[in-house]
Amino acid sequence: MFNITSNAMRHLLLSLLYILLFSQSAISQTDVTTQPDPTVDVVGYFAKNDTLVYWINQSRWQLSPTDTVKIAGASTKVMLTVADSTATGYKIDYTVLDVRADSIFDSEVASLLSRMTTEIAHQIVGTKISFETDDLGAITHFNNLDQIKQQAESMLKAAINSMIQTDALSKLAEPGIDLSKISEMIDTDRLIEGYLEEIRLIFLLHGLSFKEGQTQSHEDATDTAYENDTYTTATTDPEDDTYSVAIDIVNIIPPAELKSLVGQLIDITTDTSLSESLNEAFDSQKVENCDYSSYFCSDYLSCGWPYRVINQTTVTVNNQGKSTQTYIYLDSIN
Repeated sequence: MFNITSNAMRHLLLSLLYILLFSQSAISQTDVTTQPDPTVDVVGYFAKNDTLVYWINQSRWQLSPTDTVKIAGASTKVMLTVADSTATGYKIDYTVLDVRADSIFDSEVASLLSRMTTEIAHQIVGTKISFETDDLGAITHFNNLDQIKQQAESMLKAAINSMIQTDALSKLAEPGIDLSKISEMIDTDRLIEGYLEEIRLIFLLHGLSFKEGQTQSHEDATDTAYENDTYTTATTDPEDDTYSVAIDIVNIIPPAELKSLVGQLIDITTDTSLSESLNEAFDSQKVENCDYSSYFCSDYLSCGWPYRVINQTTVTVNNQGKSTQTYIYLDSIN
């Protein structure tokens, strides 16, 4: 939940990629055969009043061939409570308990964004999202999205207005970036996705089955997906019945399509002259490689609650780029 404006822009840039990646990934149910291979089944055996506290750590990294630098980060403490349990599914409440921003002050802007995160944290704390799952633990419905939508709109608008009025950000307007146009790119539905992203990660694989061991698959580029290689590893621990699933997807993005995606953001947030100069700069570069990779791993208790989740996306052009990671771990369970 850190850097709300940055998250909104990131969702605009990468939402299409996210949809393509997971719709074409190797996440699928295993076919039944007369002699089935061993499988790892992700099933939630939850109980009414189950209460779990998780820490969600989000971070962004700048990558180069010689160095990796953390450029942003925040931690959120949340509580999951099973409000009801029936034969057909579960009703669960997700409540934000605390929000903490990392102290990364490599620039005036970074310092400002960190202060803004701290200032709006008290508004986020106490937010409750109610949702339902089926009997396996797969999410089927969110119940109070209208309320969350109103809150997201209010908080984001306040953050943008604060940024525009701050002297520290006035320097960004000098080269031609029109900060007032940032509000035009806000899609509240995408903002809600930012709120729900962590919840979906916790329950992402519930209801699915995976062949035990390691598998690899390759897909050529299509009209709706990039060329990609998918590596899946599913393991169990017979001593305590915990299990893990890891999925690594490596996509090859044609440079022309990368320029198109970047151009969408450039055209919205800059004036015409700066947009043209940035596009010319992109054209002048010799792009030798462009990769978009997505890594997801979840470790589960025998009852189906995850005790560790890692979701990481990395985009590199000529071996330079950025990586975004969400790391979720179980703090307590009752």
